[in-house]
Amino acid sequence: MMNVPCEYGFLTKMLLSFFLMQSSMSYAEEGLVIKSEVLKGGTKVGIVVGVSEFSDDDLMFSDPIWWGAELTSPRTYIKKVLVRVGENESLVRLSSYSDLVNINSIDLAVIDQGFSILVDGGETATHYKAVINFDNEGYLLNRKVYSPSFPEEIWEETRYSFVRRQDM
Repeated sequence: MMNVPCEYGFLTKMLLSFFLMQSSMSYAEEGLVIKSEVLKGGTKVGIVVGVSEFSDDDLMFSDPIWWGAELTSPRTYIKKVLVRVGENESLVRLSSYSDLVNINSIDLAVIDQGFSILVDGGETATHYKAVINFDNEGYLLNRKVYSPSFPEEIWEETRYSFVRRQDM
């Protein structure tokens, strides 16, 4: 329990340092994928995604139903996702990424009304792409998983709804 604040403090400091640099960058270091962009309204957005090697001791909530692995244990999985929009930072719901494994790449894209985290994973028969969409304030909107071979056919779509402060 005591490690949690230190871990998020580290991620926060890393993310802040990237906001002070260029508006658009990307690199991965020690299992962290860090990306930042500028939204259409001029607000800076950044993500920190922790990708870990899988071991049989890892607690996986969706075992054995994963996107990107079939009948075998995955090589890698997404351990956590942190999103920062302007000065506001939040963790992303585990359900939006817990079953995405064998990660090939992670990217950040600006869309009309917010931003998306793009995940490419699996290989050959298990190859998938996932799009996790957020609005301009960083609220999780939805996730779509599809095959790159059939991009118009969505295999799974999840919609998220949250009570926002201005609604109370």
